[in-house]
Amino acid sequence: MTKKIIKKDASKQTVFAVINLSDYETDQKNVALYAAKVAETLELELVLYPKNDETKLSFREGFLRTLEIAKTISHVAVRVSKKQINMFNFIRSLHDIATQERAALIIMQVDTKTGGFLGSAIWNTTRKTLIPTLLLPREIDEFIPYDKITIAVDSERKLQKLMVVKKIAEAFNSTLNIFVENCHSENEKHLITNGLNHTESFLIAWSIPYAKTLARKTKHFIKHICKFASKRSELLVLEVEPGKIPSEVEKNIKTLLTLVNPEEPKAPTKAKAKAIPVLLTKTKETTITRYR
Repeated sequence: MTKKIIKKDASKQTVFAVINLSDYETDQKNVALYAAKVAETLELELVLYPKNDETKLSFREGFLRTLEIAKTISHVAVRVSKKQINMFNFIRSLHDIATQERAALIIMQVDTKTGGFLGSAIWNTTRKTLIPTLLLPREIDEFIPYDKITIAVDSERKLQKLMVVKKIAEAFNSTLNIFVENCHSENEKHLITNGLNHTESFLIAWSIPYAKTLARKTKHFIKHICKFASKRSELLVLEVEPGKIPSEVEKNIKTLLTLVNPEEPKAPTKAKAKAIPVLLTKTKETTITRYR
C-alpha cells in the first residue's frame, strides 16, 4: 500500500507543542498525541518543540518515539522546530520561536508539581505571550473533544473577544457555556449586561449554540467558574491581559489543572469535578485560520 504523503506548508498556521525532554516519555507522548488531535480538528499543522534540559541520549531517543506517535494522526503535517532557544531569555525566546513557527496556539503541559525554573518559565511565558496558550493537565492521558466550552462574562471584560473561541467551537461543533458574574454594583451590572449582549449577538450571528448560567453571589468568581467548568465542560477559555494574570486567577487555574481525586458528589445527579485544559486568550487577540 502506498503511504499517503501529507504536504507541509511553512506559510500555514500551526499548533506549537512544547515537549519537555526531562519529562517521562509517557508524558511527552501524551502531549504530542493530544496536540496532534487538536491540530487535526483545527486543520492546522503541528510543530513539536523539544525543550531540552538534558543531554542524555535516552531523552533524545524518547523524543524520536514521541515524534512517531504524533505522526500516526491522519491528515496532520508534523515537523520539529530546530530553532535554538536562548536559555538566558527563555520567556521571550520561546514566544519568538512560536511566532516564527506561525503558531496559532501554544500547548504546554503543567501541574503544581512542576517546580523550579521550568514551572516558573511556563507561567511567565503564559503571562507574556500574545499567542493563545492551552495549558494541559498532566493527568489527562487522552484527547477528549470539546463538546462543551465554558467562557466568562464578567466585569473585568467590557467586551469579550471571541474569534478564537468561534474557530474552536466551529471545528469541534461545541456548545458554549456562558458563565455570567453575579454582582451588586450597578456599574458592574452595566458592564456585564453589555458584555453578555455582545457575546450573545456574536454567537447568534455565527449560529453557535450556547447556554447561560448565572454565578452565585460571591466575591470568588474565578474560583466559581473553574469549579463550574470542571463539572460541565471539556475546556475553559479565559481572556487575560498580557503580562497581567492576577495571582488569584493563576492560583485557581493551577488548582483546576491538578484536580486528580475529586470528592464524591453528595447526590448521584451531581457531576464530579475533573481536571480540564485551560485556554488563555489575550486581550490583543490572535486569530486561528483554518485552511483546508
